[in-house]
Amino acid sequence: MPRAISLFFSLILSLLISAQQAWSADGRSDYDLDDDGLIEIDDWADLNEVRNNLDGTSLYGSSVGCPTEGCVGFELTTDLDFDTNGDGVLNVEDTFWNSGAGWQPIGSSRDEAFSGIFHGNGYLIRNLMIARPTSDSQGLFGIMIDATVKELGLSGPLMRVQGRNVVGGLVGYAQGGQITATFVSGYVHGTGGGVGGLVGSTTGTDIVASYVTGFVRGDGDNDIAGLLGYRLGANVIASMSTAYVQSRVVGGLVGYSWSGDHTETSVSYWATDASGQNISYGGTPATLAELQCPTSADNTNCSAKVLYETWSSFTDEQGNGYWDFGTNTELPGLRMGGRVYRDADGDGSEADFDDFPTQFAASVDSDGDGSPDFWKSGCEDECRSASGLVLDQFPGNPAAVLDTDLDGMPDQWNSDCDSACQSSSGLTLDEDNDNDGVANEDDAFPANQAASVDLDDDGYPDAWLAGCDSDCQSESGLVLDPSLSDTDNDGVENDNDAFIANAAAAVDDDGDGFPDAWLENCDSECQSSSGLTLDVSLNDTDNDGVVNDEDAFATNGAASVDADNDGLPDAWHEDCDSDCQSGSGLTLDESLNDTDNDGLVNSEDPYPSDPTRTEDEDAPEILQVPAAISVAATGESTLVTLNVNEAQAIDNFDDELDYQVELNGELLAINADQQVSLPSGALSLDWFAVDDAGNRSEPLSQAVNVYPQVRFTLHESITGEDRDALLAIELSGPSPAYPISILATWVESESTATTDDMVTEGESGVDPSELLVTIDSVDALENAAVRIPVAGDGLQEADEVLSIALVSAIAGSADVFAMPIDDSRSNHRMTVTDNNVAPTVQVTGSQAGENATVFINDAGEITLTAVVEDVNGGDSHSYQWYTEELPVTPGDQASFSFDPLSMALGEYSARVVVTDDGNPMLSSEEETFTFTLQEAAAPDDGGTDDGGSDNGDQGDDDTDNGGDDDSSDDISTGGGGQTPVNNGGSSGGSSGGSAGLWLLCLLALGGLWRRRLAC
Repeated sequence: MPRAISLFFSLILSLLISAQQAWSADGRSDYDLDDDGLIEIDDWADLNEVRNNLDGTSLYGSSVGCPTEGCVGFELTTDLDFDTNGDGVLNVEDTFWNSGAGWQPIGSSRDEAFSGIFHGNGYLIRNLMIARPTSDSQGLFGIMIDATVKELGLSGPLMRVQGRNVVGGLVGYAQGGQITATFVSGYVHGTGGGVGGLVGSTTGTDIVASYVTGFVRGDGDNDIAGLLGYRLGANVIASMSTAYVQSRVVGGLVGYSWSGDHTETSVSYWATDASGQNISYGGTPATLAELQCPTSADNTNCSAKVLYETWSSFTDEQGNGYWDFGTNTELPGLRMGGRVYRDADGDGSEADFDDFPTQFAASVDSDGDGSPDFWKSGCEDECRSASGLVLDQFPGNPAAVLDTDLDGMPDQWNSDCDSACQSSSGLTLDEDNDNDGVANEDDAFPANQAASVDLDDDGYPDAWLAGCDSDCQSESGLVLDPSLSDTDNDGVENDNDAFIANAAAAVDDDGDGFPDAWLENCDSECQSSSGLTLDVSLNDTDNDGVVNDEDAFATNGAASVDADNDGLPDAWHEDCDSDCQSGSGLTLDESLNDTDNDGLVNSEDPYPSDPTRTEDEDAPEILQVPAAISVAATGESTLVTLNVNEAQAIDNFDDELDYQVELNGELLAINADQQVSLPSGALSLDWFAVDDAGNRSEPLSQAVNVYPQVRFTLHESITGEDRDALLAIELSGPSPAYPISILATWVESESTATTDDMVTEGESGVDPSELLVTIDSVDALENAAVRIPVAGDGLQEADEVLSIALVSAIAGSADVFAMPIDDSRSNHRMTVTDNNVAPTVQVTGSQAGENATVFINDAGEITLTAVVEDVNGGDSHSYQWYTEELPVTPGDQASFSFDPLSMALGEYSARVVVTDDGNPMLSSEEETFTFTLQEAAAPDDGGTDDGGSDNGDQGDDDTDNGGDDDSSDDISTGGGGQTPVNNGGSSGGSSGGSAGLWLLCLLALGGLWRRRLAC
């Protein structure tokens, strides 16, 4: 073949080979071998390349082999171990060490976020390491948006993910999409907030069928939890966490939900004891043991809560359930890709990597000697003690475990460490474990520096070591032997112990060598090994045929009965002859059943041991009275049940006592139903216990609050328009508490008036359906009223009726009580009229600004005032006074004053009639005001006054009793005591004077043409 043709074919072949190699940068010709639209991830290099293909459409820039519609994500084809050289240490020798910073999370910002599918196919990312404590959004994925991650686990003893804010084992921040069937078993740490074992923070990303075990730490102040740190609008479903959570502000399962809505978490759980957390923004709390107990979903036997409710319904694409529940000592595991991943004890280490798979306390035993190298974080003293494990002080050496004094020398060899093991261990036994200067073989307490001697081997040291001060003694946990003369350490000193060398018994009263009883702490094994046999007459010390419990003289065979317990036998035993009797030292009782021999049998003797006292003189002592009660009054007085059976008292003699109850010193009658009649108010009842002799105890008080009825003062009233009508409210008695809040309402069905007849808007407006009255104190009672602002429409209408009902009332502020409503006066009928209604009037008198009916003649002017009440809102009034007894003739005025200095002492009256200007004009009833005028009280000068003239007093010749002699009075004795009036004006007499009469007539005539207008 010509050389040119050969070169041509060589060139073509070279181009073909180059083109084939260009199909794939990593040499693959098909990136989706199973044609499922997911590109296979075969190693760490592939996974690292995902950050350059965040939407899942290609890898290494190629989509060769993807379906026509394109690839949408990635899938793992194998487990990946970050410890790439497999030496058990993460360091520079590992591919993605990155100068100690470890893995660079996939997805670094919202614009560069992972948005495809990542299917783990049940494979693991082992020993993932990230160490970026000053960087946010850290995890296998840094940021995901609308991504899907499923069937993926992260675990391994070297796993450690560290960032600042928004840190999670799987992903730092996720938005949208879903995370299903994933788990993290390892260490996750955020130096800031938003830290979760699985996800740091999420907006709208659902987490389903996932779990976290291990350790979650957050140094920030918020949003830190076992599974998810922070969420907004994201659901957590069928998931759990047993991770220990260490932070200031934490949650067991969810750290914080922005909406505060716990319902976004369903059928999900966290272990309160393992996590150290009792709170969570969602989820159901349970103990680790409760979460391990169920062997199937929907369990109701292991806890008061339903555990793993509906969990069996969560399945993979083939219909296989995700959750495997194992045994009743294991946590549920995730079933993925034909494998079950389970951290049975919830300590953060999978069973395959857990040297103690059933112990939460620890997981690592590097030398395989059965003792853990270290305790799990969160396992404190109680957890460690409960585990039954002993920490290995030589974790890399199987020869020994214990080193009490931590001096580097073992206290003893492990039981399976033979001489070859010992010699090859490089260790030397510690001959003085507690370093107290006493060799172990001579030290009764070889692990305690406080003492070393215990001659009787009772576990109590005989003495403290010389260098052991008070702090050393108290911290030792030891107690000195209380009795060095108690050879058998049975608590009975040798001098009082019949069996000083045998701890089984101590008493042998009859000295026969047989113990009378076993010591309390001597069980069956102790008894059988003691070599002793109980005395056959164990319950009859004196062998008189009467057991000790029934023998008043248990150590004397002469007698056994002493009914009155006076130390004198009632009779001799039949077989006790004269020698027995004289030798017994006893004397027969001459007064049976009379302990003090005072002639009164014990059952009738209040002082059976005191012959000088035979009558009950001691009062009972009352110990307890019934609890404080609050009741609603039923009227002016109320029957209140006292619960007498709650009272307790004691007496030196009487077993049954009576009780008396007093109110304000008055004895109350208690009826057959234990009821007493009480007034309203805050009452203090004094209880007394009374014995058969009439002795009364000191009192003990019971608080009883009787809340009075609330009612209207009047059943009905009448009012005009354009005014505030006040419907007075009163109580049936004093109230125990204030303020009182009363609710009244308009009864529309019983009313002809409508809301148009009331002011319902503005500052003075009311809501007729909610009329509120508040009585702040007892002083406010007289002004308590329902206010009805009646509107004025300026129209002449027929009378209208407004019915108001009292609905409810409560008293008190902190502790409130529902007060009763008096049914007989719970409704008020108010008539609203456009007709004129006569006014009413009252007269008050005052002197020096003080209202009174008794005045002093030289204390200044007296003022009389007519106080008018007129239900017609716009009326004006005229006043006709009748003052024939007073030194003044007032005009048409509501108030007038006069000086009483010139008036005689005695009783006076004034009358008034008030007339309105309505149509027709109406007048009030005549109102009379009576008062007394007297002198100021004179100081006592020690003299006497018999009415004579020798003491200089006036009044001796005062025939009119006016206080002056008749010779100096301005009136004569024939004046009838009437005070003259000014002759130049109206007399002000009973006729009212001619001017007053004409004024009244003119006003009446004017009213015929006057049309009354409402304002």
